Amino acid sequence: MSCAPSSRAGRRQRVQGGDGDMELGALHTGLQVAPVLAAMKRGARLVNVGRGPLVDEQALVDALAQGRLAGAALDVFTHEPLPSESPLWEMPGVIISPHTAGEVTDWRADLGELFLDNLLRRREGRPLRNVVDKALGYVVDG
Repeated sequence: MSCAPSSRAGRRQRVQGGDGDMELGALHTGLQVAPVLAAMKRGARLVNVGRGPLVDEQALVDALAQGRLAGAALDVFTHEPLPSESPLWEMPGVIISPHTAGEVTDWRADLGELFLDNLLRRREGRPLRNVVDKALGYVVDG
């Protein structure tokens, strides 16, 4: 399976699989993952460090249990923390992290610099950086 790159998160993307191309849209929530999982090469691994609702967890569990996927690395889930009764905890080949994939050294200093820069921009009437598009739910332009 291959996914054409996009310069902006949330744009429609084409996925090529065994049954031809599939178009993906709304890549932050609501993705119908079952057809994507079915199009993935047998033995592939799924990684989700984006948004929990992006992956239908039951479809993922099914794909793992049936051996279509070799594993998954998951940092986000539909319900966090991942419920203790989730079968993902015990499935071989599954790596679960505590929603910390985005943690980087010195992020607080970077956040402080962004805040101060935006404060100056606001005072000067210039556009702000890193503004969340409330309709999309994420930053469109950095």
